[in-house]
Amino acid sequence: MGETPNSPFGELPVALVNDVLKRTEDLSQKLLANFQEAHTRRPAWRENLEQAGLLSRDATLPYPPIPTSCGVDGSYAVERLLANDLVAAAAVAVEGLTPPTETRHWPEPRHDVWVETEPHEAETGTILRALMIGMELILASQAPHEVVLLDGSLTTPLIYFNQALNKSSAVPQLKTTTLCTRQNLHRA
Repeated sequence: MGETPNSPFGELPVALVNDVLKRTEDLSQKLLANFQEAHTRRPAWRENLEQAGLLSRDATLPYPPIPTSCGVDGSYAVERLLANDLVAAAAVAVEGLTPPTETRHWPEPRHDVWVETEPHEAETGTILRALMIGMELILASQAPHEVVLLDGSLTTPLIYFNQALNKSSAVPQLKTTTLCTRQNLHRA
């Protein structure tokens, strides 16, 4: 018995549906009574807030300064050619959410690129993805901004690096060396 527009509870036991419906009979009345009580008490609550000095107009509130910001993102590609793979990874950091009012620190967007040819390997994409996220993190760490936006989650770099390091023995030494040493060079 599948769910249809006319019977949205088609997959549930009849006794369960009847019990739920029975318990909700006076729910609308309770909700209406709560709304009416809040409406009745509203003037007294407002008076208490005014006496405590907790109410003011929007125009009188100070506005915090808008932080400077940048966004960092990356991409990678593996193009399977006849004899080798053409592989590329890149990351770019672009500043500013509210141009032209936001303070600029860079005359143009920052970027990092890696392009190479590699023998055909099944795990090339895994290594490149980790290289790309590493480039993104380096750009983000070098950004002189108060807010830096990255896509993914806090665990995304850990997952990508772990996958790449686990597969590093299956790929040519060049990519593995690049993945490990490139990140350390930027720290110096």
